[in-house]
Amino acid sequence: MGPDCLCLRSCSFSQSQFIMFLGKRLLPTGQENEEDTSLTAPTPSLGAPEKKSQATDTDVTIYTDGSSLGNPGPGGWAAILVWGGQKKEISKGYLETTNNRMEIRGVIHALMHLTRPCTVHVYTDSRYVCDAVSKRWIAAWVKNGWKTSAKKPVKNRDLWERLMPLLRKHKVHFHWIKAHDGHPENERCDELAKNAAKSSDREADAGYLAEA
Repeated sequence: MGPDCLCLRSCSFSQSQFIMFLGKRLLPTGQENEEDTSLTAPTPSLGAPEKKSQATDTDVTIYTDGSSLGNPGPGGWAAILVWGGQKKEISKGYLETTNNRMEIRGVIHALMHLTRPCTVHVYTDSRYVCDAVSKRWIAAWVKNGWKTSAKKPVKNRDLWERLMPLLRKHKVHFHWIKAHDGHPENERCDELAKNAAKSSDREADAGYLAEA
């Protein structure tokens, strides 16, 4: 981070402040209200003016995973947000979807909880998601009118378009990790995503239905 960025790691925050940061409406079961995108965070008093643009005043680590039972089939995504030594688990299930869509959604919905600019490290076992951002596939797709190099329509365009403004808002670093390799948070996300795919409150994945 640059010299104008504020760093929260030098400050002490309570559990209640952490919950406020992630949003008061997070459900204790880990299930997310997908329509609630107006979450707000408290403004800490650090004795220095806050830069309104490009300012990053906290570090967040996010672990995500997605699952589709049958691919396509019932699916779910999950994420673990880590901030200030605290953790918050979120997940959601869908009636019919694909594994790739759930991988993208895991990142989207985790970032949606951060309503002020952050430095974010995202850990995912999806090469598809990592490469789309790190190798600038998304930028190439946009330049080509949302067509692949083979001139075919880009799949999951609706989700990539939702992810793009979140990547502009936050400074996001993507890290690929090997699936089922004993990484505790990755294993936990896998469990949460599969449980969400089997849950009784699954919803329709409108974007998937539109592409199908």
